[in-house]
Amino acid sequence: MTPDDTLKAFLAAGRPAPRDAVFELAVAERVARRRFWMSQLALLPWVLVACVLAAFALPVLRAMGPGLAPVVEQVSMVGGLAALTLLTAGLLVRRLRPS
Repeated sequence: MTPDDTLKAFLAAGRPAPRDAVFELAVAERVARRRFWMSQLALLPWVLVACVLAAFALPVLRAMGPGLAPVVEQVSMVGGLAALTLLTAGLLVRRLRPS
């Protein structure tokens, strides 16, 4: 049987079988679950490194805590002002955008 004969037989068979939506949904769900778990496993080493660094940094932060309080206050005020500015700008851009 030549490739042309195979193609003719395939085209002569008529319409392809209907697609099974339930099966496709199940396969898509399995693929999504696998991707989710693989991404979580890829993040695991970074979480472990962050935990180790936090464990080593905790005594240093406890010792430096009282001295850092004024700096943290200023940084948080500037950050809050920046967040408020960005929020206001975002709302104004939406409101003033021509339709």
